[in-house]
Amino acid sequence: MTALRLADHGPSIARYAPVDDMALAFDGYRAFAQAVLPASLIPAGTAGGAAFSLTFWLNVQPVLEKGADPPTISGPMVVADIRGARGPLATWSIERDLTLGFAVPGSAPGALAVDLRPYLRRWVFVVSVYGPPADDHPHGQVGLLVSDGGPVRAPVTAELEITPNPAAEDRLLTVGNLPTAQYPEGLPDLGPLTGMITRMRLWTVALSSAAAAAHMYDAPIGPKGGARQSLAGDWRMNEGYGVTAFDYADPGPGTLPVRYQPPTGNHLRLGDGEPGTEPAWIIADLVTLVRKTATAEAP
Repeated sequence: MTALRLADHGPSIARYAPVDDMALAFDGYRAFAQAVLPASLIPAGTAGGAAFSLTFWLNVQPVLEKGADPPTISGPMVVADIRGARGPLATWSIERDLTLGFAVPGSAPGALAVDLRPYLRRWVFVVSVYGPPADDHPHGQVGLLVSDGGPVRAPVTAELEITPNPAAEDRLLTVGNLPTAQYPEGLPDLGPLTGMITRMRLWTVALSSAAAAAHMYDAPIGPKGGARQSLAGDWRMNEGYGVTAFDYADPGPGTLPVRYQPPTGNHLRLGDGEPGTEPAWIIADLVTLVRKTATAEAP
Protein backbone atom coordinates (compact mmCIF):
# COMPACT_ATOMS: atom_id res chain seq x y z
CA MET A 1 0.00 0.00 0.00
CA THR A 2 1.85 3.05 -1.21
CA ALA A 3 0.17 5.34 1.30
CA LEU A 4 2.07 3.60 4.09
CA ARG A 5 5.64 3.67 2.83
CA LEU A 6 7.98 5.11 5.41
CA ALA A 7 9.56 8.50 5.08
CA ASP A 8 13.32 8.61 5.41
CA HIS A 9 13.18 11.31 8.05
CA GLY A 10 10.69 13.32 10.03
CA PRO A 11 9.68 16.97 9.69
CA SER A 12 11.54 19.91 11.12
CA ILE A 13 10.37 19.26 14.66
CA ALA A 14 11.22 22.65 16.18
CA ARG A 15 8.93 24.69 13.92
CA TYR A 16 5.88 22.70 15.06
CA ALA A 17 6.61 22.89 18.80
CA PRO A 18 3.35 23.77 20.60
CA VAL A 19 3.16 26.56 23.14
CA ASP A 20 0.53 25.07 25.42
CA ASP A 21 -0.80 21.50 25.33
CA MET A 22 -3.65 19.83 27.14
CA ALA A 23 -4.97 16.28 26.93
CA LEU A 24 -7.86 14.12 28.10
CA ALA A 25 -6.99 11.58 30.80
CA PHE A 26 -9.01 8.39 31.21
CA ASP A 27 -8.80 6.60 34.55
CA GLY A 28 -10.06 3.14 33.64
CA TYR A 29 -13.63 3.60 34.82
CA ARG A 30 -16.65 4.87 32.84
CA ALA A 31 -14.96 7.94 31.43
CA PHE A 32 -15.53 8.43 27.72
CA ALA A 33 -16.09 11.06 25.03
CA GLN A 34 -18.46 10.93 22.07
CA ALA A 35 -19.20 12.87 18.89
CA VAL A 36 -21.66 12.27 16.04
CA LEU A 37 -20.00 12.00 12.62
CA PRO A 38 -22.35 12.81 9.73
CA ALA A 39 -22.35 10.35 6.83
CA SER A 40 -20.68 12.93 4.60
CA LEU A 41 -17.45 12.82 6.64
CA ILE A 42 -16.62 9.26 5.61
CA PRO A 43 -18.40 8.89 2.27
CA ALA A 44 -19.47 5.48 1.09
CA GLY A 45 -17.78 4.58 -2.17
CA THR A 46 -18.68 2.03 -4.78
CA ALA A 47 -16.85 -1.24 -4.21
CA GLY A 48 -15.51 -0.01 -0.92
CA GLY A 49 -13.82 3.02 -2.45
CA ALA A 50 -14.01 5.20 0.65
CA ALA A 51 -10.76 6.13 2.41
CA PHE A 52 -10.09 7.65 5.80
CA SER A 53 -7.38 8.07 8.43
CA LEU A 54 -7.46 8.74 12.16
CA THR A 55 -4.42 10.25 13.87
CA PHE A 56 -3.88 11.02 17.54
CA TRP A 57 -1.29 11.27 20.31
CA LEU A 58 -1.58 8.49 22.90
CA ASN A 59 0.04 7.93 26.31
CA VAL A 60 -0.84 4.56 27.84
CA GLN A 61 -0.80 4.42 31.66
CA PRO A 62 -1.90 0.83 32.34
CA VAL A 63 -2.18 -0.99 35.64
CA LEU A 64 0.04 -4.01 35.02
CA GLU A 65 -0.60 -7.47 36.43
CA LYS A 66 1.79 -8.25 39.27
CA GLY A 67 4.34 -10.91 38.48
CA ALA A 68 3.51 -11.01 34.79
CA ASP A 69 6.50 -11.34 32.50
CA PRO A 70 6.34 -9.84 29.96
CA PRO A 71 4.06 -7.14 31.42
CA THR A 72 0.35 -7.56 30.70
CA ILE A 73 -2.84 -5.77 31.66
CA SER A 74 -5.89 -7.40 33.19
CA GLY A 75 -7.98 -7.00 30.06
CA PRO A 76 -8.07 -5.29 26.66
CA MET A 77 -8.84 -1.57 26.61
CA VAL A 78 -10.71 0.44 24.00
CA VAL A 79 -8.96 3.53 22.66
CA ALA A 80 -11.51 4.69 20.06
CA ASP A 81 -14.41 3.28 18.06
CA ILE A 82 -16.43 4.48 15.05
CA ARG A 83 -19.73 2.73 14.31
CA GLY A 84 -23.22 3.28 12.96
CA ALA A 85 -26.50 1.44 12.94
CA ARG A 86 -25.00 -1.32 10.77
CA GLY A 87 -22.17 -2.03 13.19
CA PRO A 88 -18.55 -0.94 13.67
CA LEU A 89 -16.57 0.79 10.96
CA ALA A 90 -13.28 0.81 12.87
CA THR A 91 -12.05 -0.02 16.37
CA TRP A 92 -8.74 0.84 18.07
CA SER A 93 -7.87 -1.21 21.15
CA ILE A 94 -4.97 -2.22 23.41
CA GLU A 95 -4.75 -5.96 24.03
CA ARG A 96 -3.58 -7.78 27.18
CA ASP A 97 -0.07 -8.14 25.75
CA LEU A 98 0.08 -4.34 25.37
CA THR A 99 -0.21 -4.27 21.60
CA LEU A 100 -2.22 -1.50 19.93
CA GLY A 101 -4.57 -2.94 17.32
CA PHE A 102 -6.67 -1.38 14.55
CA ALA A 103 -9.53 -3.38 13.05
CA VAL A 104 -12.11 -2.74 10.34
CA PRO A 105 -14.68 -5.20 8.97
CA GLY A 106 -12.94 -7.46 6.52
CA SER A 107 -9.50 -7.39 8.14
CA ALA A 108 -8.17 -10.56 9.74
CA PRO A 109 -8.20 -10.56 13.58
CA GLY A 110 -4.81 -9.60 14.95
CA ALA A 111 -3.45 -8.64 11.54
CA LEU A 112 -2.74 -5.07 12.61
CA ALA A 113 -0.92 -4.64 15.90
CA VAL A 114 2.03 -2.60 17.20
CA ASP A 115 3.90 -3.47 20.40
CA LEU A 116 3.44 -0.61 22.88
CA ARG A 117 5.73 -1.97 25.60
CA PRO A 118 8.71 0.15 24.45
CA TYR A 119 6.44 3.20 24.60
CA LEU A 120 4.65 2.71 27.94
CA ARG A 121 3.94 5.99 29.75
CA ARG A 122 5.41 7.93 26.83
CA TRP A 123 3.63 9.96 24.17
CA VAL A 124 3.37 8.21 20.81
CA PHE A 125 1.82 9.42 17.57
CA VAL A 126 -0.62 6.91 16.07
CA VAL A 127 -1.60 6.90 12.39
CA SER A 128 -4.30 4.46 11.27
CA VAL A 129 -5.22 4.31 7.59
CA TYR A 130 -8.06 2.69 5.64
CA GLY A 131 -7.17 2.57 1.95
CA PRO A 132 -9.42 1.96 -1.07
CA PRO A 133 -8.94 -0.91 -3.52
CA ALA A 134 -6.02 -0.84 -5.93
CA ASP A 135 -4.40 -3.19 -8.43
CA ASP A 136 -2.22 -4.84 -5.77
CA HIS A 137 -4.99 -5.03 -3.14
CA PRO A 138 -8.38 -5.29 -4.90
CA HIS A 139 -10.38 -5.36 -1.66
CA GLY A 140 -8.63 -2.42 0.00
CA GLN A 141 -5.96 -2.32 2.67
CA VAL A 142 -5.54 -1.04 6.22
CA GLY A 143 -2.41 0.17 7.97
CA LEU A 144 -1.17 1.25 11.39
CA LEU A 145 1.89 3.39 12.10
CA VAL A 146 3.40 4.50 15.42
CA SER A 147 6.05 7.12 16.16
CA ASP A 148 7.68 8.12 19.44
CA GLY A 149 8.07 11.71 18.25
CA GLY A 150 10.64 11.27 15.51
CA PRO A 151 10.17 9.79 12.04
CA VAL A 152 7.01 7.72 11.59
CA ARG A 153 7.96 4.08 11.87
CA ALA A 154 6.80 0.65 13.12
CA PRO A 155 4.35 0.11 10.25
CA VAL A 156 2.04 -2.83 9.83
CA THR A 157 -0.34 -3.32 6.90
CA ALA A 158 -2.93 -5.92 5.98
CA GLU A 159 -5.00 -6.54 2.89
CA LEU A 160 -8.75 -6.71 3.46
CA GLU A 161 -10.22 -10.16 3.02
CA ILE A 162 -13.55 -8.78 1.79
CA THR A 163 -14.82 -5.43 0.54
CA PRO A 164 -16.25 -3.56 3.56
CA ASN A 165 -18.08 -0.95 1.43
CA PRO A 166 -18.85 1.46 4.31
CA ALA A 167 -22.52 2.40 4.39
CA ALA A 168 -23.63 6.01 4.01
CA GLU A 169 -24.90 6.61 7.54
CA ASP A 170 -24.22 8.80 10.53
CA ARG A 171 -21.74 7.27 12.95
CA LEU A 172 -20.76 7.71 16.58
CA LEU A 173 -17.12 8.31 17.48
CA THR A 174 -16.44 7.04 20.99
CA VAL A 175 -13.11 7.67 22.74
CA GLY A 176 -11.89 5.95 25.90
CA ASN A 177 -14.71 3.48 26.57
CA LEU A 178 -17.60 1.56 25.01
CA PRO A 179 -20.61 1.72 27.38
CA THR A 180 -22.35 -1.64 27.12
CA ALA A 181 -25.76 0.04 27.29
CA GLN A 182 -24.85 1.99 24.16
CA TYR A 183 -23.52 -1.03 22.26
CA PRO A 184 -25.44 -4.18 23.20
CA GLU A 185 -23.97 -5.86 20.12
CA GLY A 186 -20.49 -4.51 20.79
CA LEU A 187 -17.32 -5.96 22.21
CA PRO A 188 -18.00 -6.94 25.84
CA ASP A 189 -14.39 -7.94 26.49
CA LEU A 190 -13.11 -4.41 25.86
CA GLY A 191 -12.73 -2.30 28.99
CA PRO A 192 -12.13 1.44 29.46
CA LEU A 193 -8.82 3.07 28.66
CA THR A 194 -6.23 3.95 31.26
CA GLY A 195 -4.15 6.68 29.70
CA MET A 196 -4.21 10.02 27.88
CA ILE A 197 -5.22 11.19 24.40
CA THR A 198 -4.80 14.49 22.61
CA ARG A 199 -4.93 16.00 19.09
CA MET A 200 -7.24 13.50 17.45
CA ARG A 201 -7.89 14.14 13.74
CA LEU A 202 -10.10 12.44 11.18
CA TRP A 203 -9.09 12.65 7.51
CA THR A 204 -11.07 11.68 4.41
CA VAL A 205 -7.94 10.36 2.66
CA ALA A 206 -5.48 7.53 3.26
CA LEU A 207 -2.52 9.52 4.60
CA SER A 208 0.98 8.63 3.51
CA SER A 209 3.62 8.40 6.22
CA ALA A 210 5.18 11.63 4.94
CA ALA A 211 1.85 13.46 5.12
CA ALA A 212 1.21 12.13 8.61
CA ALA A 213 4.64 13.24 9.78
CA ALA A 214 4.06 16.70 8.32
CA HIS A 215 1.04 17.14 10.60
CA MET A 216 2.52 15.50 13.69
CA TYR A 217 3.32 18.79 15.38
CA ASP A 218 0.63 21.05 13.93
CA ALA A 219 -0.17 23.95 16.23
CA PRO A 220 -2.89 22.88 18.70
CA ILE A 221 -4.92 26.11 18.60
CA GLY A 222 -5.82 28.90 16.18
CA PRO A 223 -6.98 29.01 12.54
CA LYS A 224 -3.62 27.77 11.23
CA GLY A 225 -3.70 24.58 13.28
CA GLY A 226 -3.38 22.17 10.39
CA ALA A 227 -6.81 22.57 8.77
CA ARG A 228 -6.84 21.10 5.26
CA GLN A 229 -9.58 20.31 2.78
CA SER A 230 -9.32 16.61 3.66
CA LEU A 231 -9.47 17.27 7.42
CA ALA A 232 -12.98 16.25 8.52
CA GLY A 233 -12.55 16.34 12.30
CA ASP A 234 -9.98 18.11 14.47
CA TRP A 235 -10.36 17.57 18.21
CA ARG A 236 -7.36 19.36 19.67
CA MET A 237 -8.40 18.68 23.29
CA ASN A 238 -6.70 21.87 24.35
CA GLU A 239 -9.60 23.55 26.17
CA GLY A 240 -8.43 22.51 29.63
CA TYR A 241 -11.88 22.83 31.25
CA GLY A 242 -15.53 22.00 30.71
CA VAL A 243 -17.29 18.98 29.25
CA THR A 244 -16.67 19.66 25.53
CA ALA A 245 -13.68 19.03 23.28
CA PHE A 246 -14.38 21.27 20.30
CA ASP A 247 -13.98 20.26 16.66
CA TYR A 248 -11.72 22.77 14.87
CA ALA A 249 -11.73 21.20 11.41
CA ASP A 250 -13.17 24.50 10.15
CA PRO A 251 -11.93 27.12 12.65
CA GLY A 252 -13.38 30.08 10.75
CA PRO A 253 -11.73 33.39 9.84
CA GLY A 254 -8.42 34.17 11.44
CA THR A 255 -9.82 37.33 13.00
CA LEU A 256 -12.10 35.39 15.35
CA PRO A 257 -10.82 34.77 18.88
CA VAL A 258 -11.10 31.00 18.49
CA ARG A 259 -10.66 30.32 22.18
CA TYR A 260 -13.78 32.30 23.11
CA GLN A 261 -15.84 31.69 19.98
CA PRO A 262 -15.36 28.02 19.10
CA PRO A 263 -16.60 27.05 15.67
CA THR A 264 -19.57 24.91 14.83
CA GLY A 265 -18.54 21.28 14.39
CA ASN A 266 -18.85 17.73 15.62
CA HIS A 267 -17.75 18.37 19.18
CA LEU A 268 -16.82 15.61 21.62
CA ARG A 269 -19.13 15.49 24.64
CA LEU A 270 -17.20 14.29 27.69
CA GLY A 271 -19.00 11.80 29.89
CA ASP A 272 -22.74 11.10 30.09
CA GLY A 273 -23.73 14.03 32.31
CA GLU A 274 -22.53 12.53 35.59
CA PRO A 275 -19.32 14.06 37.02
CA GLY A 276 -17.86 10.60 37.66
CA THR A 277 -17.93 9.73 33.96
CA GLU A 278 -16.03 12.74 32.67
CA PRO A 279 -12.38 12.47 31.63
CA ALA A 280 -9.98 14.85 33.33
CA TRP A 281 -8.14 17.70 31.61
CA ILE A 282 -4.40 17.54 32.21
CA ILE A 283 -1.28 19.25 30.90
CA ALA A 284 0.36 17.13 28.20
CA ASP A 285 4.15 16.97 28.16
CA LEU A 286 4.45 17.11 24.37
CA VAL A 287 6.68 20.20 24.52
CA THR A 288 9.34 18.20 26.35
CA LEU A 289 9.04 15.42 23.79
CA VAL A 290 9.39 17.85 20.90
CA ARG A 291 12.47 19.53 22.35
CA LYS A 292 14.11 16.20 23.15
CA THR A 293 13.53 14.96 19.60
CA ALA A 294 14.71 18.21 18.04
CA THR A 295 17.89 18.10 20.11
CA ALA A 296 18.58 14.50 19.14
CA GLU A 297 18.18 15.30 15.43
CA ALA A 298 20.37 18.41 15.49
CA PRO A 299 23.59 17.96 13.50
